[in-house]
Amino acid sequence: MASLHKTTIQSGSGVRTAAFSLRPIDRASPRPVVLFLHGSLRNSAVLQAWADPIDPVADAVFFDLPGHGQSDAIADMSVRGIATHVAATLRAALGPRRVVLVGESLGGTVAFAVAGMPAADSVAAVLAADPPLTTAKLWSVAQAHLRRLHQLPADHYLHGYADKVFGLTRRGLEERIYYPLLGDLRIPTVIAAGDTPLFPPRNMDGSTTIFDAVDEFVTRNLYPGRIEIERIANCGHLVLVEAAQASLAIIMRLLAAHAPPAPAAT
Repeated sequence: MASLHKTTIQSGSGVRTAAFSLRPIDRASPRPVVLFLHGSLRNSAVLQAWADPIDPVADAVFFDLPGHGQSDAIADMSVRGIATHVAATLRAALGPRRVVLVGESLGGTVAFAVAGMPAADSVAAVLAADPPLTTAKLWSVAQAHLRRLHQLPADHYLHGYADKVFGLTRRGLEERIYYPLLGDLRIPTVIAAGDTPLFPPRNMDGSTTIFDAVDEFVTRNLYPGRIEIERIANCGHLVLVEAAQASLAIIMRLLAAHAPPAPAAT
């Protein structure tokens, strides 16, 4: 993979977001954009191998989410707060260019929130890869975050983030529910998830799927016809890594149907 160009996008309040792409970001380009949002406690480097396979048909752009990687933290580190910041950064960096949002894990939940905002009218479609929609059941996610919280007991930002996003509070575990974000969606949306069962809690190689049968039931029955669900065999949580070819096929389908290149200016 070629080295990526880094762009620092600064908000009106001075918050800096790191964005990475094969070439400098051009607001006026007719090419569509696939914007990748990584998962919690990760950064965009884990997804940057997607730059080359996307490049023949679109520009791949990778944001470090607030408080992750090389991006500054923001005051409101809830899913809504992160999404509001991502939507504003998207508008500032990409302008009117058509965007397919691809979110890994928490990045998928943030993508739902971004796509449901009226101001994010350049977003043409969403692929959410195994997004969390309720949090109390996510034993493996809790384990990973609790290890980090125990390592950094004085990191008030991290503790506040874990509380707001995952319900990992100093008082104990609380539920965070994100199903209502699906009700705001008005654009084509795909949830891709594996088939490795979430329960029972266990020691295992690899990872479980967190978009489980209950999430699928709620999504299909509360929001019928709004969201396409694709189950990928022999796959756990890291769908964009473990099932790259299946994920690429979905992205290419969304680009062709909903974000084709704009006609060249004459």
